[in-house]
Amino acid sequence: MTASAHNDYVSYQGLTNHTRQLIADTISYLNGLLDKDDVRSRNSAVCTILHLTAVAMLCGEYSAAFTHLYGMFEILRLYKAQQTSCDVSRTTCHYIYDVLKFKIERLAFCLYNITGRIGPFFTEPPSWDPLDSNLCLPYEALTGLPKLDSLFCDFRALCHEVYQKSASRKKVEARYFRNAMHSLQARVLALSPGEGTPFAECLRLAITAAITSQTQLPMRRLEHPYLDAQFRRYLPLLECPADQQKRNVVLWIVMAAFIVAFDPEEETIPWAEALFRAAAGDTDDWEAARLRVASVTWFPRYIDVQNEKVFKALRKRWPVQETRPLQQSHPGKDIVLPLHIVQELSEDIGRFV
Repeated sequence: MTASAHNDYVSYQGLTNHTRQLIADTISYLNGLLDKDDVRSRNSAVCTILHLTAVAMLCGEYSAAFTHLYGMFEILRLYKAQQTSCDVSRTTCHYIYDVLKFKIERLAFCLYNITGRIGPFFTEPPSWDPLDSNLCLPYEALTGLPKLDSLFCDFRALCHEVYQKSASRKKVEARYFRNAMHSLQARVLALSPGEGTPFAECLRLAITAAITSQTQLPMRRLEHPYLDAQFRRYLPLLECPADQQKRNVVLWIVMAAFIVAFDPEEETIPWAEALFRAAAGDTDDWEAARLRVASVTWFPRYIDVQNEKVFKALRKRWPVQETRPLQQSHPGKDIVLPLHIVQELSEDIGRFV
């Protein structure tokens, strides 16, 4: 069902009759699962609703997607309350609960960036304690807003961990990654828009976009109208600072915005050229730009590829402006002036002698 709906989406067409029939069959299957009261049926029911939520998002049926979210929230709440009476080990119950909750929260965060509506999984105040108190990375006091700066520091810590593990061909510890993503998403949603400077607002949006980009679909970008609208509101107000460190951050912000919200060929963003030129400066090739963006934060693989495509497209549209060198005279050659100019200059000089 989900694969069929995805094929319809990337083909820029409505749901086909085949997809509609698969959705009807899936709902019938779900009703059968909900009538059962064993652990396997509950797990299968949550996974089935997850797929129905994803399909609803692809179809633009956001009310249905939120209905599914609230249904999964209730199932998980009951599931957690009954963990002590599971017919499997408590460790297994906790693991299944954590994995399902992580997947649902990812969908809820994506729905927030589409609609601006916060789902039931992010209603409690988050903890602002750092993920790693021993971590020491730059940019810790970037905006002057302690909560946003700590969020950015922890986001960079997670990216650094992912990058290091990827470079050594190892996997990030799953529990650490799930807890980190939950903390980052909850804290992003807890920050109220409009509290900081345009730079702070754009940094908050860029972190949101970077987290959201992890759920992007292949072949066609999933649209996020609410996030797009915020970028269009605050990016025109962003000024590129002279400090090189902050210029790198602005370049990273621009790249994140174009991956999720904008198209490099879009004509309705007249402010983008000046902002990109100021942030990119004379950085002309991708490898040099990659080092600058990676100095801020970096997700390898998919985001690496997308950043490269975006930067090359933007640089092709707005190339480095060449400055014409001043023409210099050749010292080995005499300059011959017309006779009447020589006479006028001689007369003028004679007046001051």
